[in-house]
Amino acid sequence: MVRFEHREVRMTIKRLSKVAWVALLGSIAWVGVAGAQKVSSEEAAGYLVFPKVVVDPSGRLSDGVPKDTVVRITNTSDTATSVHCFYVDGTPRCTIGGGLDGDGACETNEDCDSGGICTLASCQAINFDLNLTANQPVGWRASQGVVTAGFCVGGTSPGFPCSQNSDCSGVGVCQAQDIGRVPPLAPGIFLGELKCVQVVGTGTDPNIPVNRNDLVGNASIYRVDSGLVDVQTYNAVGVQAVASDGSAQNDTSLVLGGGSREYAGCPAQLVVDHFFDDAALSAARRVTSDITLVPCSERLEVDDNPAVHTLQFLVFNEFEQRMSASTRFRCFRETQLSRLDRRVGQEGFSVFNVGVQGTLAGQTVIRPVLTGDGNPGNGILAVVEEFHRSRLGIRSAAFNVHLRGDKSQPDTVAY
Repeated sequence: MVRFEHREVRMTIKRLSKVAWVALLGSIAWVGVAGAQKVSSEEAAGYLVFPKVVVDPSGRLSDGVPKDTVVRITNTSDTATSVHCFYVDGTPRCTIGGGLDGDGACETNEDCDSGGICTLASCQAINFDLNLTANQPVGWRASQGVVTAGFCVGGTSPGFPCSQNSDCSGVGVCQAQDIGRVPPLAPGIFLGELKCVQVVGTGTDPNIPVNRNDLVGNASIYRVDSGLVDVQTYNAVGVQAVASDGSAQNDTSLVLGGGSREYAGCPAQLVVDHFFDDAALSAARRVTSDITLVPCSERLEVDDNPAVHTLQFLVFNEFEQRMSASTRFRCFRETQLSRLDRRVGQEGFSVFNVGVQGTLAGQTVIRPVLTGDGNPGNGILAVVEEFHRSRLGIRSAAFNVHLRGDKSQPDTVAY
């Protein structure tokens, strides 16, 4: 975590209290209703969303520093359970040749051959299954997946893959367990999300969702730069099943929200408290933030034409002055805040830039624009990363956003 010790920064955050506390109290009021099903990053659920998973072995997307993600999922129940998961590939790729890794992956059009455009790929999904015993945590590096049947039991690293006892820290023991096989995402570049649903795990169709809320998870994105490790961790967003009686659902389609809901509805708004891009926290330290957006409605495995989602942003500075912006995306969008409304090289003119806002920090309310026919539901989820750049290098932190309200339209996840 990054410690903010600069006096001006502390005063800035204090001055934000009026706007920030209103949003925070609104979020708490919504997620804290007794007996209601929730969308939360703090409670066990039957459906988990990890908005950002990245594998960049060469560091071409990360200032030349390799990047990987450690994913962890835990069964909080006293009984065994099964999980069906999907990696959704949102890596931008060149329409014509080039790219950063020989496979077309890119950040901007300049990474592509002449005439090529860096644009979103097909959003294809890779599925796999996990079988978890009672109270079992599992974890893996996204680049490697689970390539052994051994996992640490006890010690200080329970659930991590291993091949011998020495791979487990503390007094942990490497024990063979058949949990399934998670595919590795290396050697190429991968940028996308992970979605996992709790399923029955047995019978003629083991991937039918089950009405249980036993799963929690988190993801750690880390960079290793000249021996220094920079780690940022966020919690998976959990969407709770309406019924928690252990009964099987009817099909492999999850209905989130609405009158026929099987799971809690996605939030009506997302609220993000953040520094404005290029804010100077000291003479030698500047801040930028990246946001990753993923849809609640999605056709996993096969979707040749992902739906377009339109978002509106209301941006408030410390004086409660308001500006607005909008953007569109399909199955995945990861970008610096100042590039939501401006092209590369024009970030200084963005409503998310400190030069435009005139204050160090602010708050952004994100609202999906609902379609008239309700198909798709247009709900969104997100995670934010904060990058502090100084002469010592880059240090970062990831955090979950506040969730506010419940959309009137349902979202559907089909696989």
